[in-house]
Formats: sequence, C-alpha cells, structure tokens
Amino acid sequence: RPEEDADALLGVTVTSRPTSTAAATISRSNDTCSSNDNTTDDNDDNKNDNDNGRLDVEESHRKPIVDWVFDCFDPSQGGFGGNVGHDAHLLYTLSALQILAMADRLDDPRLDREAVVKFVASLQQRDGSFAGDEWGEVDTRFSYCALSALSILGALPDTSSDDTRPTSGADDASSTSSSNEKSTID
Repeated sequence: RPEEDADALLGVTVTSRPTSTAAATISRSNDTCSSNDNTTDDNDDNKNDNDNGRLDVEESHRKPIVDWVFDCFDPSQGGFGGNVGHDAHLLYTLSALQILAMADRLDDPRLDREAVVKFVASLQQRDGSFAGDEWGEVDTRFSYCALSALSILGALPDTSSDDTRPTSGADDASSTSSSNEKSTID
C-alpha cells in the first residue's frame, strides 16, 4: 500500500486509518498513530469537525506552529521565508498568512501587517505582474499570491465604485479613437 510506504518514510506506525469523522491521535511516546473509532456519531462533541476553516489542532500544538511561522519572518524585508533564516518570498508569505488565518492568529501582535503589505507592494512590476522575491522572477503564481495575501490582510484596494477604469494610461489613444462608440463595459 502507498500509505504504508509513506508511513515508513515518516517513521510512524499506523494502527488504523481514521474515518472522515474520526479523530486521529498520535502517541509521541511510541510513535504510533491510531484512530478513535468511537467518534463516528455526527452529534458527538469529540469529532474532528473543521467547517470553520480554522486549524483544528489543540492549542498546545498550535502555539509552536505559530511561533515557528513568526520565526520565519524577515523584518528587513517584511515578508516570510520558507524556513528560519531564509529570504522572504511571496509564496511563503502567503503560506504563513494562511497558517495564521487557520490558527486564528491574524491579530497576533507579532504580525507587522504594514511591513507585509509593503513587501507585497514592493514586488509589483511596472506591467502589474508580481515577482516572487527580490531576485525578480515573475510568474502568474506570484500575482495570485500577492492578491491572496493582501486579501487575507484586508488590504486590497476598494473597487466598489461604479467607475473602476483607469483615469490615465497607455490606452488613451485607443479610447479617443472610439470615443463616439458606446462601451460594452457600461
């Protein structure tokens, strides 16, 4: 079984696989994993239910994860690296924010929202795309990461106005040539 191969690589002995409603438990003393099969009732308070998008981990396990995420923050750049001491990168910054959101820790005082927003904005290129880091690789993934990170932080610009078209730019010549035509956007 592929699961057994993965378990062997991780050094974990699996005694049974958890069902969708059963909570898996890992015993650190003997590195075994077992399923709490008595939690199959939908009304049971002990079931592992994660409908709210939060990281469904006990606080004692959540704190070290959150602490490690903050250890990956690079205050000189304003973003998060892939590990402690690594350069900040847009992919890891989004992942860090997603973990903090799932752990319900976006209000943690260690999160320098302004620095993260400045980091993301600093990676935007003249054409509107985003680089992943200071070295400048541009990829569509980074545009997604930038917008997602800003959305998580509530820092996307307000686009609720009726007229969201640019007021100036390279398209001025084309807009004057068709000024008598009705726009399909209107």
